[in-house]
Amino acid sequence: MAGFSCSLLGVVVCADLSTTAHVADIVANAHKRANLILRAFVSRDINTLVRYLAYVRPLVEFNSIVWSPDTIKDIS
Repeated sequence: MAGFSCSLLGVVVCADLSTTAHVADIVANAHKRANLILRAFVSRDINTLVRYLAYVRPLVEFNSIVWSPDTIKDIS
């Protein structure tokens, strides 16, 4: 990862024009929100938890056209 990064319209871009830092940030935020939802419920009923994907999905899909991952590391 390069030393300089800039955030434009919510997308973090490094000096080498890679979006690896942005992908890592998005994944971390999605994990945080998903873990908050899981900790809020005692039940692990999948039908109940699927309803709350609406709170995680927008984080992952926001500006996905702009930062579409192009490296195998970012895709996985």
